[in-house]
Amino acid sequence: MARAKTEKTPIAKAFETAKKVHKDAKERNSKTDTDATKAALKAAKDKLEAATAAMNRERFISVGNTRLTKAVAALNNLAKIANRRSYAFTDTDIKKANDVLDGTVKAVKGAFEAALRTSGGEKKAAGTVSFFE
Repeated sequence: MARAKTEKTPIAKAFETAKKVHKDAKERNSKTDTDATKAALKAAKDKLEAATAAMNRERFISVGNTRLTKAVAALNNLAKIANRRSYAFTDTDIKKANDVLDGTVKAVKGAFEAALRTSGGEKKAAGTVSFFE
């Protein structure tokens, strides 16, 4: 099934504009290498970098909220099999399941911590309306 085409967000529009301005400035700079064209190219590059960062943040929020919501729902669904009247399981089964869950959560946390260390970003608390702000 094809996705319905949605209108671009203001950030996506700004990104597309910055990309076009940067491309035009690059072309002008390659034709006439002056201080003015170099300055225009630098300004266009800075705007493109800022627009790219905003676009990446917007995508992180959108995708992150969707994936985190699904993960929480899956964990809540998994918790339903902890009903001894409906399911038969042993202490070993519980330990195996907990080990898999703990290992996976540790790996996800490690990936975020590694990204945080390499980017120099800051930690933010999760919001109440959505997971990411």
